[in-house]
Amino acid sequence: MEGSDDAGIAQDVAKLAGLILADSESIARSAQETIFRTVAEYQTGLVEPDEVFHVVHLQIKAIWGSVGTSRPTETTISSANGQARARAGIPLSALMDAYNIGFQEQWDRLSDLSGQDGTGGPATMAAAAYLVKAYDRTMHAMMRAYRDQMRNQIRSEEQRRSVLVQALLEGTLDSTTLWEAADLLRLPHTGTYVVIAAHVPDLGHHALPEIENALADLGIDSAWRLMHDMEVGVASLPRPHHLNGLVTALTSDDSHVGVSPPLRRPQSHSPSPPPGPHRPPRLLRPPPSSGLRPRPPHQRRRHRPRNHAPHRPRRLRRPRRPPPHRPQHPPRHLRRLARQRRLDRSDSEAAVCAPEHGAVPLAEA
Repeated sequence: MEGSDDAGIAQDVAKLAGLILADSESIARSAQETIFRTVAEYQTGLVEPDEVFHVVHLQIKAIWGSVGTSRPTETTISSANGQARARAGIPLSALMDAYNIGFQEQWDRLSDLSGQDGTGGPATMAAAAYLVKAYDRTMHAMMRAYRDQMRNQIRSEEQRRSVLVQALLEGTLDSTTLWEAADLLRLPHTGTYVVIAAHVPDLGHHALPEIENALADLGIDSAWRLMHDMEVGVASLPRPHHLNGLVTALTSDDSHVGVSPPLRRPQSHSPSPPPGPHRPPRLLRPPPSSGLRPRPPHQRRRHRPRNHAPHRPRRLRRPRRPPPHRPQHPPRHLRRLARQRRLDRSDSEAAVCAPEHGAVPLAEA
């Protein structure tokens, strides 16, 4: 008797699964619209709506298509979806919210179908238990694939950052690659930098574990490279007083650490960034392919600032007349001295011709 009841429940569950599969497109479309309406990370354009609809539709078929068979729920679609969302930059929490929305849509549809077409409560409960197990299986497969993909990306990024740090220290980067390296290393293009070198305790071990996060908490951006005998890094100091915090963080561990003098890269010596969509190159003249020719010089408009008075010609000044000729007199003190000499000469002549000196007038002679 119990065997017949179990067989009847299994048939009812299979009937519910068939009804959900028949309505799988509408369920997937409703889930896709809810995901893009409620999950903010899906509104940034990283994932297309049609792609989400396709994935949800395939997962519904994978879950309910295995009802009544001995094979487990297929998780290949969930694993591929987890890897794709990790490469697209969707956070794991947002991806889990999307899976919860898809599960909720299937649960609501199963609740609506309960009691219809001769299916009773035991069949609905069995179908709900099956949905929970399938949801748990697909969720774990997605999370495992997502973490594996993120681990591979982090390892690849660390290797690339290590190579860029070495090239940056050796000075083998050109101006264009230097900007890309600074963006990847999360270092500012200008500012004050210091080079740090620390002796490693053993081969393959970090000399300063978690130093990049410790400096980030102090507001200091840095990039590091682990070598066979030392660990080298480049740090950017936003302010001069950050050097004290840097030294304190480096000396907290028992390691042999050396810091270079601060190196200043001024704004005027920074290379120009490559032209991008946000900074189009300035065209001084139309390209030949446009069919346009530049205007002649006499037809070009000159830029005149606002509230600028019209140009007025300057009035020519008359040439100055030369000053009239005036006789140049000797200075006053020389004239006074000459006058005094003349007076002294006249007095001496009068004294010589006086009668008391024995002089005879001309009339008497």
